[in-house]
Amino acid sequence: MEPGLSVARMYDLFCEKRAMEAADDANYVEPVKKSLCIEIFNTDFNIAFLEPKSDRCDTPCDFCTRENTQHDTEVHNIHLARKTATKEERDRDRRFSCCCSV
Repeated sequence: MEPGLSVARMYDLFCEKRAMEAADDANYVEPVKKSLCIEIFNTDFNIAFLEPKSDRCDTPCDFCTRENTQHDTEVHNIHLARKTATKEERDRDRRFSCCCSV
């Protein structure tokens, strides 16, 4: 699920949509209570809201979802090179951490 989304926020969005539809609907019925929606969501669905990992970046996602210029491609390639260098340094630190412990 997208960050910032919660069961309560989904309920509010649902109510907003229903309110807009109610203007044209003579048979409008008020939505169920928020507490019931939350209970059903938490007991009947296997969906969780988790915070994204702190070391994850959005650059690759942004790059893949839009049309890119030459500059964007260069920036993306620099990003990938830095990402690879960081991973290599982290792996090197992990390999030698047992040798250098105090």
